[in-house]
Amino acid sequence: RVGIAPYIAEFGALHTWLMLEIHHMPESDDNVSITPMVRFFKGTHLAEIGMNTDGKVMFNFTKTF
Repeated sequence: RVGIAPYIAEFGALHTWLMLEIHHMPESDDNVSITPMVRFFKGTHLAEIGMNTDGKVMFNFTKTF
């Protein structure tokens, strides 16, 4: 997973990252999966959304306490 922030946000502001995730699964017929995604986080909330090369949607949400 690699990413770049297109801008620098102040502390407490909404942060955005453009990410690229590559999975290599040798046991699978389609052994490489590439998922471009966008990551947003602000405070204790983090959300990621993307779609891989197989057309499957990925969504993650995390809240820390």
